[in-house]
Amino acid sequence: MSKTFFDYFPPPKFLQMPYVGLSITPKVVRLVELKREGSNYLLSRYSERQLKNPIQSANDLLQNDELKKALESLKRECKVEFVKASLPEESAYLFKTEVEGSTEDEIRSAIEVHLEENVPISGEDALFDFHIFKQEKGKTDVSVTALPSKVVEAYVQLFNSCGIIPLSFLIEPTAIAKAVVDRTDMGSYLIVNLGETKASISIVSSGAIQFTSTVTIGSESFTAAIAKQFNVTAEEAEKIKKEKGFLKEKEDSDLFFALANTVSILKDEIERVYIYWQTHKDKEGEVGKSISKIILSGKDATLLGFRDHLALSLKIPVEIGNPWVNAFSFDEIIPSLNETDALNYAACIGLALPKS
Repeated sequence: MSKTFFDYFPPPKFLQMPYVGLSITPKVVRLVELKREGSNYLLSRYSERQLKNPIQSANDLLQNDELKKALESLKRECKVEFVKASLPEESAYLFKTEVEGSTEDEIRSAIEVHLEENVPISGEDALFDFHIFKQEKGKTDVSVTALPSKVVEAYVQLFNSCGIIPLSFLIEPTAIAKAVVDRTDMGSYLIVNLGETKASISIVSSGAIQFTSTVTIGSESFTAAIAKQFNVTAEEAEKIKKEKGFLKEKEDSDLFFALANTVSILKDEIERVYIYWQTHKDKEGEVGKSISKIILSGKDATLLGFRDHLALSLKIPVEIGNPWVNAFSFDEIIPSLNETDALNYAACIGLALPKS
């Protein structure tokens, strides 16, 4: 890992805010706390709470007593007060543009003026952040993430009602990319994060998320397909999935074909996003940098045979992400979280890491 300014001049301990990332998905709330030791960020604690009643939308947050109890429980268990939290990708709008100006204030003002040209919300009803790609001759190329202010306000109210102070927010794909892509890597990658109820498919290029898509297929879809095929409970199907995976072998052919349709739908959406990025031209008539590989994250990313199947079908390298790549090296540290569990916490880890 490359060193930052604070590796050489670390702030006094009493000035350091806790490195806590908190991710809220429709069915799970997860929290990770990292502690700094030298240039490494080590896992201090982690925990999660399952939600029996899935979150439907940001409008339901304040009425969801189960969610509030989960947050209050995590606050008590982990003794946290400040968090960096995730926001749902489905509520966000992403776009690239060129603006006049070179200072942060000039860039922000220019984006605000032209915001309604790119997203279906007015400037006064939106909150946004941006990432700078290139600056020359008084002009700046940026990628912008915008959300309706009412969505962000709903999350702020939720945290405040539980005695938690949110320091910042990132949309979930950005948080995951911050964990699994080396902060010095400016290449282009397609990230697939398999959650419980959905999969997010995003493209990170030049250090920023530039495109996202969501498909309503997650690890529970795989489990349900197995349960239906073999007429077993969800618990039994989950066990079969972990033990057998998605391998096309004679003795497990029924299992392979039980999962084939679900995996095929996901694969088709990945391919659609991949082709879009490889062929879509921006305002200057240029296509994006070529995607060099697919990175898998989230639950079931390590499912036996899944990575190889995608690589063979899509004819592009596929690898399982390393959510610790910007935290420490495995040559020095072995975390207490195993690979599969760590991938479930990728968004939390990305949130907890300090700003690059």
